[in-house]
Amino acid sequence: MTHFILWVINFFLIVFYLNFIYTVYCQFRKAPEGSPKKNEARKQVLEVMSHRMHIDDSVKLVGKLLFGIEKAPEVLNAVRPAGSAVVDDWECLKTMVSFFSEANMIE
Repeated sequence: MTHFILWVINFFLIVFYLNFIYTVYCQFRKAPEGSPKKNEARKQVLEVMSHRMHIDDSVKLVGKLLFGIEKAPEVLNAVRPAGSAVVDDWECLKTMVSFFSEANMIE
């Protein structure tokens, strides 16, 4: 269950940040070269990337604390076998989606 909850939280964070990064990247790409808008968008992209790296490192640290230094990479990088169910506990998923919806993290 803990593994699933970490996966769901990480999934929503990834979606949130990818959406934001894509928006800022589009602003960067559309802005004229050398313009203040382009420089500001470049700065935002670098800040978001830095923040994302911090989150990734934090998730790895939590994984090490929960599963141990040696087992954490295996657990955090685990991939379900092809053909297996996407979710084992649908009620848990519904609860997590409801929580993130109420927190305005997803629409």
